[in-house]
Amino acid sequence: YIGEHYIELTNKWVNINISCPQKGYLSALLTDITERKISDEKMKYLTYYDKLTGLYNRAYFEEELKRYDNERELPLSIIIGDVNGLKLANDVFGHNEGDRLLKRIANKIKKCCRKSDLVARWGGDEFVILLPRTNEEITKRICERIMNSCQMDKGDSLIKGSISLGCTTKNNPSENMSQLFKEAEKRMYKNKLIASKNAHERIIKSLKNTLIKRTNENKEHMEVVKDISISIAKKLSLPEKILKELELLAIFHDIGKISIPDNIINRPDLLTQDEWDIIKQHPMTGYRIASSSTYLMEIAEAILFHHERWDGKGYPMGISGKEIPITSRIIAIAETYDVLTNGRNYREPLSHDEAIKEIKKAAGTQFDPYLVDIFLEVMDIYKMAH
Repeated sequence: YIGEHYIELTNKWVNINISCPQKGYLSALLTDITERKISDEKMKYLTYYDKLTGLYNRAYFEEELKRYDNERELPLSIIIGDVNGLKLANDVFGHNEGDRLLKRIANKIKKCCRKSDLVARWGGDEFVILLPRTNEEITKRICERIMNSCQMDKGDSLIKGSISLGCTTKNNPSENMSQLFKEAEKRMYKNKLIASKNAHERIIKSLKNTLIKRTNENKEHMEVVKDISISIAKKLSLPEKILKELELLAIFHDIGKISIPDNIINRPDLLTQDEWDIIKQHPMTGYRIASSSTYLMEIAEAILFHHERWDGKGYPMGISGKEIPITSRIIAIAETYDVLTNGRNYREPLSHDEAIKEIKKAAGTQFDPYLVDIFLEVMDIYKMAH
């Protein structure tokens, strides 16, 4: 309040022309007050909001919970959510990808809730929603809306998000809010346990589709690699378990390539040394993806070693000979044949006979020589069939 003028300060500077002998003093005073106002607003934001998602933070939620916990707000419902796939996003693609996933899920939750609902990030991969004057039936409908929205994620992120939810409702003033909160959390973990397999399979399927879109690993390539690999395994009378592993490996051996930037993976000419070093990381990335999945865990080691060489000059570990799993040794030959006969951005395709000659030449250096002999027998039959 200055003289007869009341000035409402905002976080934007407003030019105020006051005819006064002490105009300079007032201008300095207003500047100081404005800066303090902006500083206070920033402090308030940091105190009440989660910096990453823009939602309210845990401290603010706990304070508001005390205020809402009264008879006037009944029925009072709580939803607790836990994001699926965050650990995979962080471990495989780094925390930037994990942060993107959290922000997308946070936005979807907020859009599915009403203005009267209080949405907060509880911490890590958990979110919490407070729904005043909301019965159990409406709360469940909101839960369904959130889960459906998350599962329909069509963003460009490598990990498609989903969320497991648990909810509870306070109808009686005598009910203990802490106990209800624990009950919602318990239901959430139960739902997560039930849904975790499906959620993870959706993530793996999404990664597979991304691999097909972004690389040369199309369905035809996967089918050829599978047919040749299975034929070699059957010729060797390998057990059924190995055959099943080879089927999976034919599809997912290069799953780690989804982490490689498009400008490198689709480069039409030869790679620089730095770019080649990035390419060579994909078996380790693939190993981390497979290790995190009960569906792919059994082929994780084979993915890691499928670019090793018989002579020890491969990558990423430089192991040699029979140290390399037999599934990796088989898939390496089958994949090379298909790459040679179909070509790549940087390589013209070879004929069947030319590709066979190249693989024979690499027996004992790049490939297991015994498996190359089996491959040659198999390919005589394969060529006639195709």
